[in-house]
Amino acid sequence: VQAQALAEVAADLKTLKDTHGYRSEDIVGLAPDTPNLEGILAAFRREHHHADDEVRAILHGTGIFGIVPAQGEPFELELSAGDWIVIPAYTRHW
Repeated sequence: VQAQALAEVAADLKTLKDTHGYRSEDIVGLAPDTPNLEGILAAFRREHHHADDEVRAILHGTGIFGIVPAQGEPFELELSAGDWIVIPAYTRHW
């Protein structure tokens, strides 16, 4: 399943990596029947940041991302299949 998911976005992912110098990728696949789903989601719900950009593509279903901008109020974005998001390095998010 992970290989199939990567194949779906391989060309776009290569362009992003070549253009921005990204070196790695990972796949997060969640479904209602995922073992320990609530435990996994709990980790994603904690506000955090990364020292590099985080790029996420929604391949199937939806995803909700919370963003804490440098100025202004935190907000959530709901993304659907086909959407991409780039969260810049050091941006607080969940």
